[in-house]
Amino acid sequence: MRQYKLFYLFTILVLFLTIISSCSKTPDGNNAIPYVSVNTQLSINDPQYTKLQYNNQSVIYEGAGYKGIVLINYAGTIRAFERACPYNPTDACATLTPEKGGLRVRCGSYSHDTTFAACCNSKFSLDGNVLQGPSRYPMRQYNVIQNGGILTITN
Repeated sequence: MRQYKLFYLFTILVLFLTIISSCSKTPDGNNAIPYVSVNTQLSINDPQYTKLQYNNQSVIYEGAGYKGIVLINYAGTIRAFERACPYNPTDACATLTPEKGGLRVRCGSYSHDTTFAACCNSKFSLDGNVLQGPSRYPMRQYNVIQNGGILTITN
């Protein structure tokens, strides 16, 4: 009878530790970005979004997503990406910011619009793919439907 109690106790302990360890961060820092429902509309004719009318241009929209949305005109198609970096997305500094030259998106931000302060050093192409780690995952992409000058962004 005592052997069954020890076996039962040991089984519960192993199960408990397995559940607890599955909830923690992965060793490589690539965690899931928290899910936030996105359903918003923007006009590319609005002065703050007119850059989206040109190739390789981008803007940041703070009004939706987990940490905001990066909108990019890539090869004539407007794409929307979550602004949280896929590498440790809950870190305060883990925000994706388009480079001033418009060719890449980096994890970090500009201070006073001049100096870039990197967070994890991940870099992404304008189509959302990883160019340089530590992130192993691409930027989270949202759906974009363009009807004239109106963009509808959803997930």
